[in-house]
Amino acid sequence: MPVASKNEPDKPKEEPEPVEAKPDPAQAPSAAAEATPPQDAGGAAAPGAATKAQVAMAASGGASPAAVARYKRSVVESLAAHKPKGKPGIRGTVRVAFKISRVGEIDSARVVNSSGRKELDEAALSAVQATRFQPPPPGLTTDDLHYEIPYYFR
Repeated sequence: MPVASKNEPDKPKEEPEPVEAKPDPAQAPSAAAEATPPQDAGGAAAPGAATKAQVAMAASGGASPAAVARYKRSVVESLAAHKPKGKPGIRGTVRVAFKISRVGEIDSARVVNSSGRKELDEAALSAVQATRFQPPPPGLTTDDLHYEIPYYFR
């Protein structure tokens, strides 16, 4: 039933109807269904009911998929801000694997796929090692802190 707002008396407002949560793009398609809390007969979340995702996170001690995706985006942004410059005419792709510590520093880094050019490999590895990251949020597992990224020199 339409209801008029005090601020907008001429515009009727619809009563909000319960809608299903949209999944985060970083989550698996079934994650939205698992994150939907149990509902009572009126469509509201049952009091004190935990979602399957919340139960799984509590059991594993892991962060939510959305928190993992947000942190990954911050890692990519930090790396992009420190992207190494190549030398004109020298092309190649270097793939670097690294692990971030709980304080946001590099624990380890190595070239996993060389470009075949020592100067490009060293530039990519140095760029990763010189980057400082935000400390990861609580609940990220050790696997969540391992990354492998390519550097393209064109």
